[in-house]
Amino acid sequence: MLKGSLGQWILGLRTGFLVLACLSLAACSLPASSNYPELPLRPDDQPASLTSLSDPRTTDQNDDGTSSRQRITLRVAGPWRSDHLDLLGRYYELTMNQVSTLGHEDSSGKLISLDYLSAYDSNLRLVAEPFPQATFLSDELARTWTAAGNWPDLVLTDHYSAFEASQLLDLTPYLMDDKRLAADKVSPALLSASQSPQGLLYLPWRLSVPVLLYHPRAIAGAGLDRYDEVPSWPEFVETCHQLSAAASENEWVLASPENLLPILPSGTDSRTGWAGWDGARYDFSQPELTSNILALRHLVADGATGITASVSYSDYLAATEEMLDSRSVAFRAIESSLLGSLDSGMSDRLVIPLPRTMASASPYPVHIQAFSVSKSTSQPDLACQIAAFFAADPDALYLQNRLLPQPGLFPVVRDREVWNAFLSQISGRTGALDQLPDLLEHPDPGGAFTVQDWKSFQQDLTGPLAYRLLSEPDFQPVIRGMQQDWDQRGEGG
Repeated sequence: MLKGSLGQWILGLRTGFLVLACLSLAACSLPASSNYPELPLRPDDQPASLTSLSDPRTTDQNDDGTSSRQRITLRVAGPWRSDHLDLLGRYYELTMNQVSTLGHEDSSGKLISLDYLSAYDSNLRLVAEPFPQATFLSDELARTWTAAGNWPDLVLTDHYSAFEASQLLDLTPYLMDDKRLAADKVSPALLSASQSPQGLLYLPWRLSVPVLLYHPRAIAGAGLDRYDEVPSWPEFVETCHQLSAAASENEWVLASPENLLPILPSGTDSRTGWAGWDGARYDFSQPELTSNILALRHLVADGATGITASVSYSDYLAATEEMLDSRSVAFRAIESSLLGSLDSGMSDRLVIPLPRTMASASPYPVHIQAFSVSKSTSQPDLACQIAAFFAADPDALYLQNRLLPQPGLFPVVRDREVWNAFLSQISGRTGALDQLPDLLEHPDPGGAFTVQDWKSFQQDLTGPLAYRLLSEPDFQPVIRGMQQDWDQRGEGG
């Protein structure tokens, strides 16, 4: 009886080993990336190279064989619709081959969230969530998150609704006032450098107004008609050269180089193109475009040294609306408070529209998305890095352009811990940042974020107008006077 039982036990053990061996062989025959779930492909989609999604790194283990690394999950909330999430997942799977995604649906089949599983770190997981019952970060939504202690780790938002929610701190003015950050005149090279392992070096300019501001004497000296539209890139560059030749460096100013260069974040990189609204790639390897980019960079380096002008938010919206409709911004801007009484000589700036092709061929507009980083995250450095990726990566900019065609979006943070993490990433490049006033109070137990004097904070950082750029300390009083003058004229008109 004992022998029979022992024999049956040995036979069962051998059978078990055979089953395990078969399962092991079957598992080895599967692609390395089969652990990563996929979104279903559309007929016109090209399948990704799934082997590129495998994680080549090993997980560190303790002596007892358990993993010493824990899964990191970051929640990313934004004004996405179901089709946006679908596009988001497909874009990263099929274009970048760097993440795998899994969509989650409700009972009606509507996509309600999207998981990113990093191809290079199996312990990193991002969850994209649409705003609940909202299309933007409203004050009500912010209060709901605060009361529940449930702020997402990253929040995709826009400037004005975020300020209405009184939850965000704008980093941009400090970056733009920092001469070392602007040492390369915010060129494509600097923007590309922001993707380096050193971390966040530059956050793209938040208001990409498609206008160049020149001194009117330069216009007159070049014999240019201020109302002329510039139909193409070569003609636009030629116009810039005419202006440069007709005036000295002190007589004209390219007031906002950031307004132009964010559309060319990797212009000299033949591996990266841009994309139009129809999804077609815009090839940056074309010699003509490359030469134009180099010419524009040269002009920026020569011209961005004087006093900068400012544009009110209403003027910005008007100009953006015109450009989005593929029309020139010249007439609307000239009629606005930006220029005031140009013909009577009261204004010292003149608007030259960018090429119409920037709207019709869709290198422009690029809508920089913004991230708020919440105190709820236990990974502030990682959250800042991810925010930097979305803010500065050319392909991510393309994706943002497709997902949310809405102007005025820019990077922000919510609390001191994340701000310190941000500063650590730009160590040695702080400049004006190291004089950052102590604006933030400690969060309350519910995670609320407050500013000691919010109205003064808004006025001091962003001013009553839409942007401030590369301000020399000696020129700041002059600029403030110009801003006040333009505001008064705008209110009077």
